[in-house]
Amino acid sequence: MATNGHSGYPLKWFKEQNAARSSFECSICLEVLKDAVQVGDCGHQFCAQCIEDILKSDPRCPSCRIRISKQNVFKDHAARRLIKKLDVNCCNDGCSWIGSLGSLLEAHMNSCRFLVGNKNNANQSDAIAELQARFESLVLKVSSLEKVHKNEMEEVNSKVLQRENELKQLKLKHETDLHNLKSEHDEEVKELKDQILFFGRYTSLPATSGQSLEQLRQNLTVSIALTIPNFTHKLNQARSSNQLGEIHGDPFNNYHGYRMKIAVHVNEAPRGSTGYMGVYLYLLQGDNDDKLEWPFNKRVTFIVVDQQNNEAFVHNHEKDLHPGGEEQFEKPMFGRINQGRGFSQFVLHSTLRKRQYVRNHTLYIAVSIRP
Repeated sequence: MATNGHSGYPLKWFKEQNAARSSFECSICLEVLKDAVQVGDCGHQFCAQCIEDILKSDPRCPSCRIRISKQNVFKDHAARRLIKKLDVNCCNDGCSWIGSLGSLLEAHMNSCRFLVGNKNNANQSDAIAELQARFESLVLKVSSLEKVHKNEMEEVNSKVLQRENELKQLKLKHETDLHNLKSEHDEEVKELKDQILFFGRYTSLPATSGQSLEQLRQNLTVSIALTIPNFTHKLNQARSSNQLGEIHGDPFNNYHGYRMKIAVHVNEAPRGSTGYMGVYLYLLQGDNDDKLEWPFNKRVTFIVVDQQNNEAFVHNHEKDLHPGGEEQFEKPMFGRINQGRGFSQFVLHSTLRKRQYVRNHTLYIAVSIRP
């Protein structure tokens, strides 16, 4: 029996896979127990997330089928300690590190030099390398053209007494060509840098509470702001009951220091936009508010992430929000909750059924806040 996706620790991480499987395999997701829990009446062990998902639809133990409730399920601290002592390989391609699972999660994962930010795209590092190669090719092209230009200028200068007028015209022509080429080069380089930043760096949001404004500004500008598991079920439930199906993400501080959250209405039909999903940005009170510019005026891009493995065919669904001084973007004050601002017709339900916007019943909403 398997849940949508893998709730446990992947078995392939573990150095002794047979031992890990025989002692700590979750019979629901078939991976190694994550946040191990135990059913009090029968003693069977599961991942906390796995059993929680199962109990929502079937209040019975998946192994022995006795009736249980959430109150019968307890944290298995002994199993958790033993699992964290098991030896694992680093989960990042190219890294040869081996150590305990606890060390991997608590220290190595954040310092591994092979770490790739986007956990949904296994071929991401190759794509970034390709973009870097294109960037270097452009730099080499400009350098070669500058050398050609220099040689031609030296040749013209040797004949300056005889061809002064021609030299002026030629110099003007080459300076104009070089200026145009550099302008085109700078624009393409900027586009490539934006792609490198955007293309391979969706991450789960970092823990931003308690960070200073300087620390926040070291974070990435593009992040997964809201993960919606069991999306298909939630959409069907909202449509059948004619409800908005409102889902709010956890608050986070963005690159600039603003505190915010993302909310989604999976079904906008009750508000007149039948067949659409809506998305909204909320500004919240934060520790950095007195140091920031108000009203909030950064361009916000809402993104439905295309989860395809082949980067060449990825096509995210995006829509830009341009704040223009509306009251929703004024400085949040104590006792006043800012209303959300966004799009009630963000994306059609029929569009979400195309490509791989929903994969393993999970939808990712990313947000990009421009500098």
